[in-house]
Amino acid sequence: MGAPHPVSHRAAIDIGSNSLLLVVVDADGRVVHDEVTVVGLGRGLGERGVMAPDRLQAAEKVLTSYAATARTFGVEPWSVRAVATSAARRALNAETFFARIQRDIGLRVRIVSGEEEALLTWRGALVDLPAPTPPLLVVDLGG
Repeated sequence: MGAPHPVSHRAAIDIGSNSLLLVVVDADGRVVHDEVTVVGLGRGLGERGVMAPDRLQAAEKVLTSYAATARTFGVEPWSVRAVATSAARRALNAETFFARIQRDIGLRVRIVSGEEEALLTWRGALVDLPAPTPPLLVVDLGG
């Protein structure tokens, strides 16, 4: 993929109930890479209260790939902003899984509250609007 990009790049990962998203931006906030992978971490969670082993394995594979992609842009895994949402909040095995991800891959995953998730969604939806004027409605389809 060529020489590493300047350190001015930033990366974020959203670990949702259904999909994992990676976004890399340059120093001006322009998206230079984005990627979505459906993993289904929340499948079966309601029945057992745990994320299924095959879903965790799939998520780990994707997160390993995302960390490698971020690295090609000069973003080390420890500096990636990684957040996990609904499924991770409900899963009994989320903390253990994300501790392993930090140990093995270097990604520090933070499980965000529902309120913080809503605020991050709101901010993300409005970031490119020049001067949004109320009333505004932002809908998060989840996943």
